[in-house]
Amino acid sequence: MTEFPYANGRVFLQGFSDEEAAEVMDVVDRMADLEAQVRLVRTWRSYRTTTFIPGPGSRLAYDDQEAPLGVSVSLPARIGVHAAREHLDVAVMLWEAEWIASPAAWSSLCRPAQLNAAQVIWMLAPPQQDERITRALITAADECAQEKKQAEDVVRYALLPPHRLDDARAHIAELTESRRRLCAELTRRGCTRPNFNATAVVQWAAEHLHPGDVVKQYSHMFMWRVGSGAAHGKVWPVPMLARTPEKYDDYIDARQALEPSHLHMFFTAATAMLQAALTLLEQQTSAGEE
Repeated sequence: MTEFPYANGRVFLQGFSDEEAAEVMDVVDRMADLEAQVRLVRTWRSYRTTTFIPGPGSRLAYDDQEAPLGVSVSLPARIGVHAAREHLDVAVMLWEAEWIASPAAWSSLCRPAQLNAAQVIWMLAPPQQDERITRALITAADECAQEKKQAEDVVRYALLPPHRLDDARAHIAELTESRRRLCAELTRRGCTRPNFNATAVVQWAAEHLHPGDVVKQYSHMFMWRVGSGAAHGKVWPVPMLARTPEKYDDYIDARQALEPSHLHMFFTAATAMLQAALTLLEQQTSAGEE
């Protein structure tokens, strides 16, 4: 009989080898930690109506004041934490409903939550105001590009009356000019790569959050890349996500056995990012915290 310490006492596993028992206890420990993270996300429901408007004299109020071309540093950060929290809140609902054997759904919730929070960290964490504003400009230029694509779809599919299509074309021209001015300002600031890169943002945030800890940094990137494949219905992540995939005759069966360590890794990677993002946003919107 193998004895293992556990948070709530000691667990005795009979009929297991030491290796098998260690594997079982690793799962138990991960699930216990996941339950703790679920409880943390439930507490964040109190933020539902929090606006995070920068207080007078706060760092973010000053950043917004100094940012050129009407760009806001605070608004994408405020939107980002709410989007991250909402994704994780729905993941908690999956957990509570015991629908966790759904790798695409779990990935589709945890992965964007991590990105939402990583963007906030990436934008707010630099100590230099000039860098924070530069990153807000990069974000604004990307927003223009993405909104322009949506407006072009409206025109392409003629989804509006003729006079409204003229308005849509005018809006496309405005977005084109806004992005041109933003890119010109970024060039003036010495930014040679003004394009927003989500993977680079997640990597930067992971390295900022866990300096020197390559294991935790890797866990964020694993979730980002493998989670992307799972969320987009790709084949290659299935063996990485399924527990003992060699036991299954078909990948469809294997998909239904999500590896507990990946459940844990996906969720805790996202909650760690959001916790750091919330801390930054609360600090930088507090009055007199410039």
